[in-house]
Amino acid sequence: MKEKINQINQSIAEKRDRLKEKVEWYFDSIIIPSGIFLRQQDGANKKESTFLSKIKDFVRSMHSKFGSSKFSVSTTNSDLNISSIKNEIISKIIDSVKKTSNEWESFMELKQKEVQSVIASSSLSESQKDELISKICLYEVIDINIFEFSSMVGSANTSSDVEQCIGSYKSRLLAAIDTASEKQIVKYNSLVL
Repeated sequence: MKEKINQINQSIAEKRDRLKEKVEWYFDSIIIPSGIFLRQQDGANKKESTFLSKIKDFVRSMHSKFGSSKFSVSTTNSDLNISSIKNEIISKIIDSVKKTSNEWESFMELKQKEVQSVIASSSLSESQKDELISKICLYEVIDINIFEFSSMVGSANTSSDVEQCIGSYKSRLLAAIDTASEKQIVKYNSLVL
């Protein structure tokens, strides 16, 4: 039994490493437009934004007066796409966290069944088997708050701030994977001590 549990724990350690590699890849594949301000920061930007707002209001009023679509304003103000940039980044990160968690949980469901089978086929008494099964009735999950990341990015002001949020959250996710796998290995080791 000890040998089989050791093999299962080895497979958990390997899964942990593969998941961490995937997380690195997911997060590193996110490209943020550099050098943009995600929120207006100084008086010049505010004046420019106010000016653009007034032009847009004027165009809208002309459009409603004359019903013409000839009046349009083309602007390169980077603030116009901020929400979509932030939403896209948040969506990608949440998607990667869900994929990682789902992959871990599918894997652990199989490992749980393996361990239960090892216990059931052991030479232990029924009461000992029941006791061991009760120790492992739940498996460890990757414990990370996905809404925390949305909040972090929501308060970011520049592309550099967003990069820092992504780096910080990636570290938290990697640590959560380590924690879940370490606790699970300890739990399974307790079966054969």
